[in-house]
Formats: sequence, structure tokens, C-alpha cells
Amino acid sequence: MADAPGVESFVVQGEPTKDFFISMLVRDIGLIPAIVDLVDNSVDGARRLRPADDPAREEDERFTGLFVSLRVTAESFEITDNCGGITWETARSYAFRFGRPTEAPATPGSIGQFGIGMKRALFKLGNAFTVRSVTEKEDFELRVNVPEWSESKEWNFSNVTYRPDAHDSDEVGTTITVTSLHPAVSESFSLKRFESELSDELSMRHQASMSDGLAVSLNGIPVDVDVLTLLTSEELKPGYFSDALDKESDTPVHVSMYTGVSASSPTDAGWYVYCNGRLILGPDRTSVTGWGTARGVPQYHNQYARFRGYLFFESASVDKLPWTTTKEGVDSGHWAYRALKTRMVDAMRPVMAFLNALDAEKDNPAAGKESLESYVSAAESSPSTLTQITTTTAFTSPQRPKAPKAPETQSIQFVRPKKQIDAIKKKLKVSSAGKVGEGTFDYFYKRECADDE
Repeated sequence: MADAPGVESFVVQGEPTKDFFISMLVRDIGLIPAIVDLVDNSVDGARRLRPADDPAREEDERFTGLFVSLRVTAESFEITDNCGGITWETARSYAFRFGRPTEAPATPGSIGQFGIGMKRALFKLGNAFTVRSVTEKEDFELRVNVPEWSESKEWNFSNVTYRPDAHDSDEVGTTITVTSLHPAVSESFSLKRFESELSDELSMRHQASMSDGLAVSLNGIPVDVDVLTLLTSEELKPGYFSDALDKESDTPVHVSMYTGVSASSPTDAGWYVYCNGRLILGPDRTSVTGWGTARGVPQYHNQYARFRGYLFFESASVDKLPWTTTKEGVDSGHWAYRALKTRMVDAMRPVMAFLNALDAEKDNPAAGKESLESYVSAAESSPSTLTQITTTTAFTSPQRPKAPKAPETQSIQFVRPKKQIDAIKKKLKVSSAGKVGEGTFDYFYKRECADDE
């Protein structure tokens, strides 16, 4: 609508201040998750460099030779990888923008989704950072002084050098260095406990990629990874299921699900949910993954410390994956997750039944090789990795031998003088009237009835 004659048009400013923007950007993410976000970018590079569907490569060797190296000190943070580098076009047009532009080229199978992970992590860590990246055709270096950038009205980063130079393959990769660390970050990096917690988180979140050969180290020490396994034998077989959702589209969601038993560990038991190889939930023992929500699947307690469930979502289109913006939880309302929730509950039931029987066996042990515990012990010597489990089947387990029928019982009650009962307590060396009754009954039965059996 045009302005009325004589009425002046004004503009009211609505753009955010940079200080407010940075504050809000980093508020809802912890220090360790922010660092894991940076590793996500390196893993994305590895996935671009070594696509999952490359026919010239064995799956178990997918990331062999690729590495991500982190170094944290009280003065600085550095992450280096050899996972392909960032092209100049990507850096100039997309990588350093706040949010993923709609025209940005897709990164099939990536972990990054919203275009904020790297910037959020860098602002979280300190007041100065440098990003240097090398490809076989070019290299660039971007330097940012955060306080100076915050005072400028310009949102772009201008302190950048670019060189269209050729590089050998062993030079290719990205190095990010953060200095002028925030005081709280510097203090955390000084703690030995922090290194241990970060190493554990890296091992857990990127377990799948590390199992495929990606080498991750922290302050020169390799991050250990526990290869995902389930107990397998002729009698004890994990459940396995695979399918594709949205099959008619160009970017279907591939799903793989494994259920079974592993080492007894209350802290490790539960469901693990992965999106494009990145753990987003687990070990989970809540209603989000079906615990306590349906018949045959009770709430978790330590009787189920051997339960393991692994659910993998893979898609070239990251917006089809059921993860939250921080990638630290599953979006339980997402259509892809809802499509699997019933299958998860169904897959849990036979495992729960087996673990219930295994627990009941403690009170009524079976003899020799027929015990369920003996089958579990035998399978523990040769667990199967998930990549070795390829046959679609429900979880199967040996049947527990039927317990002998308990003899029929009946209670007996009688009254006698307390003085007499106390005298018998003393003779039988027991402390209760009930024990007196049992003791006198057994005494009489042994002497008068035993020969009649």
C-alpha cells in the first residue's frame, strides 16, 4: 500500500547485534559437544572422500589411512585432519555462513545439517581462530579476531588469503586453531579429567567411523574404540533387520537394526541410535526407545544389563534423519523414527524373554550344559561384529529346560505355651516361633515317617 500523501515512511531496525547472536549461538551447547561438532566436519570430509557405495573399496577398509588429530592445552585448541580439505568455492560461498543456504550444494551422507556447527564451536572456544585448508588444487587461510569482528557492521570475514596452487595428496586436509581461549575453556583444558571425558565422548559418538578405520587422537594419544559386537552361536543368534524408507525418492532412508545380548554392563545396556554413522542417542533405557511402553517390554532394571540394540539411519538427505539440532538426541516425532518405533519394541521382546529366563535360572539352576548361562558363556568367546551379521532374522535363543514341578505345600498353625516354645528355641538354637514349628515337624517326620517314602 502506498504511503498517504504527506506521510513520511520510516524504517525500524530489526537486525541482531553480533554479541547477542554469538551469545545465543553458544548458550545451548556444552564444550565437549562443541568440539565433537568440529570432528563431525572432519568425518563429513572422510565420507565425501570415501563414499560408502564405492565399488572399488572393501567396507572394512573405508577410512583406513585417514585421521583426525586434536590437541588441547590451556593456551590453545587445534584440530587437524587429512580428510580431503575444504574447496575454495565452498569456503567462500557456504562454509562460513550462519545457516545453510538453500542454494548450497548437497553433501550426500553428511553429519552436518544446519550450517552452524563449526562457527558455534569456534565462538564457544575463544576469541581468535584460524582455518587453513588445502586441496590438491588450492588452499586458503581465514583468520578471525572475534572482538574486532563483533564491532564491525560487516558480517563477512575479510582476513582471508587464497592461493590456486597444486598440492601433493599428503598435504591435503584442514587445520583449525583457536587461541585467546575463554577463561572457562582454558581452565577446563587444564584438567586431566577433561581429556578423559572428551576421549570417551569421541569414542562413543564416532564409534562407527572409527570402527571403519578412521584414526582419532587426542594430545597424541589414540582414542580407543570398542567395536560393536553381539553374542552369536548356533543356539544364540542376534536379531537383524534392514529396509529403506521413502523408497520412491532419490534420497531414501536406509535403516539397519540389530538386537541381542552382549557383556553384562548396566552402564552400556540399552538402545544406540545412529544417523549417518554419528551416535545421536545411547545407551538409552527410557520410553523414547520403547522401554516400559508395551506389554513384554518392562522398564529397564539391571536384569537387562546384557541387552543391546543398535539402530542405524543413513541418507544422502540429512533433513530426512531423526536427529535434533545439537545431534545429541533423537526427534521422537520424526516420521522416520516413528516408522521404526514399533519394530524396535517387537525386536526387544524375545531378548527380554531370554534375559528373564536367564535371571530366573539363578533361583532354579539347570545342570551342566543345559543351562542358559552355559550358552551365554560359550558365545562370549567369539562375539560377532555388526558387519558380520547379515541374515535377516528375529533374535533366537535356546529354550530353558523346564523346572521340576514344585511339591504342593500347606501351612500349619498351632498354639502352645510361650515358656515351652522358648525352651524348644533354646534346644533348636533358633530365634522365631516359626522356626520352632518347622524344626519340631522335621524332627517328628524324620523319625516316624521317613521309612514310609
